[in-house]
Amino acid sequence: MFTNMRMALQAQRNLDNKAVIAKSGKAPERISIACREALEWATIAGARMAGLEQRIGSLAPGKQADIVLLRADDLNLTPVIDPVHSIVLHAGPTNVDTVFVAGRLVKRRGTLLYRDLARRKSELAAASAALLARSRILH
Repeated sequence: MFTNMRMALQAQRNLDNKAVIAKSGKAPERISIACREALEWATIAGARMAGLEQRIGSLAPGKQADIVLLRADDLNLTPVIDPVHSIVLHAGPTNVDTVFVAGRLVKRRGTLLYRDLARRKSELAAASAALLARSRILH
C-alpha cells in the first residue's frame, strides 16, 4: 500500500493543481491534500470501501488488531520529523520490521514467520499461473 498511497496522493494533488491553474492562471499556494488523508485512504477508508470497517482499518477495541511496525532508523526514513509524512512519502516494504495480523505475530525483524513458506510460495505461483491461463493474458 505504500506505492498506492503515494500514487493516489500525487494524482489527486495533480488534478487539484490543474483545476486551480485553469481557474486562476497561477499555481496553488497550498497543497490540497495532506499526507494524513492518504494514510487514511490506505487504512480506515479502504476498510470502509470493502465493507470491513467494523473489523479492520483502525486500532479499536473489538477490531482485528492488524499492526505494521516500521523501522524508523532505516536510511530512507531517518530522521523522522513527521511520522505520517515519512510513512506516506518515503516508507516501503523493506522498512516493515514486525507485523501482527488479527493479533498474531506473522513477521519479526523483517522475516516472515509462516510455517512452510516455500510450499506456500509454490502454491501462490501455481494459483497465479492457473488464473493467467484461464484469463488468456499470456496467450
